[in-house]
Amino acid sequence: MIRVQLNMKNLFNYTLMFAVVIIFCLIILEMGVRSFFEGPKYLCTIYEKDDLLGYKLKPNSSMIIDFNYFKQNVSLNSQGLRDKDYSEKKLNETRILALGDSFLFGAVWDVNQVFIKVFERELNKNNKNKEYSVVNTGVSGYGSYEEKEFLKRDGSQFNPDVAIYFFYLNDIESDLGAPQAVVLDNGCAVSKSSLNLSYFSAQRLTNWLVSHSRAYVFFRFIMINENSWLRNSLYYLRNFLVDLNLTTPPALQYKILLSHYDEETSLGWNATLSNIKEMNVFSKNKDWAGASMS
Repeated sequence: MIRVQLNMKNLFNYTLMFAVVIIFCLIILEMGVRSFFEGPKYLCTIYEKDDLLGYKLKPNSSMIIDFNYFKQNVSLNSQGLRDKDYSEKKLNETRILALGDSFLFGAVWDVNQVFIKVFERELNKNNKNKEYSVVNTGVSGYGSYEEKEFLKRDGSQFNPDVAIYFFYLNDIESDLGAPQAVVLDNGCAVSKSSLNLSYFSAQRLTNWLVSHSRAYVFFRFIMINENSWLRNSLYYLRNFLVDLNLTTPPALQYKILLSHYDEETSLGWNATLSNIKEMNVFSKNKDWAGASMS
């Protein structure tokens, strides 16, 4: 009995010692990364706080986004959009209001090469008596909640004839709570924990790390960089182990694609559907033709 108690005591001491060493190493790592990495600058300077949406694009602001594998200048107009300024609509003009997230914002492309502007040029190619304008209101990180509220509050100033909502699978995750981000004093938009997430949710932990750990953000940047040697090496290793049946294939990135998904995903999906329906009803009441695209 005494031997068992001593062993349990030793196990507790070793576990505590191991935890202290891990925490100490993480602190050293965090301090080391902070000495040369200032954080995600691409999220800064072009945002400002918005009480309804959490954050929005800051009018007349600009910045250079540099991710090593691409470099792009981003400039916003006086209406806070990555587009030209829109004034009074012409008699022969049809305006399409495009609502979306980072895919629509198109940071990796020149402003005139974003797909929505290619679409605009195609519409105008063989129309001499009619002019089509596609207003790009895309904001990185927005979900259907933010796009719905933007449409209801700000959409009318562009006097659109049609409103188009561009859906992506991560909208379901972002729609768990609203608004999804806050803007810090330095102009950085940072995701915050959504209210409907369970306390021990992995997404809640991720949100906390993004907000507080530069080391986490730094290594996350490395992992999403397609030219990263570390990222590609880990992919090759994982695929090699899968081929040898030593590990299972990676899970789907978006749980909504599973035949059965958890309660949080169900909440997000229901919220997304509700927001889409509300956008559609609002557009029809405004005599706009509501539409959704994937």
